[in-house]
Amino acid sequence: MTLRDDRRSHWGSLHDAWQEAAAADAGGRRAAKEPLPAAVVIAIAEHRLHAVRVLRDALDREPGLRRRIGALRPHARDAQGRNWNIPAPDRAAPARAGYETELGRVVDAMRDQFDLA
Repeated sequence: MTLRDDRRSHWGSLHDAWQEAAAADAGGRRAAKEPLPAAVVIAIAEHRLHAVRVLRDALDREPGLRRRIGALRPHARDAQGRNWNIPAPDRAAPARAGYETELGRVVDAMRDQFDLA
């Protein structure tokens, strides 16, 4: 591992700790902010901006990543208490490997969390 990779790993762990703290504050209380040196704040900001650029570049190169959800399909409540689903993705557009599995995981989690009104 290079020094650059070590630094990214370190800043990534700081980011993970920040996200865990934000998730733990689900009760609406505002947790005390952790004071960080300016260099650390700059490094975290640069890391996040880099991640956005990487994602945008990937979306530009792989049109299959930009798939849109066309419609939800309401149905009678099933055994898991779900009342909607998303139809199978359009097969006309090329999909990258594993897309349908990832979509299924996302949709199942959302169906567990949300009812269609």
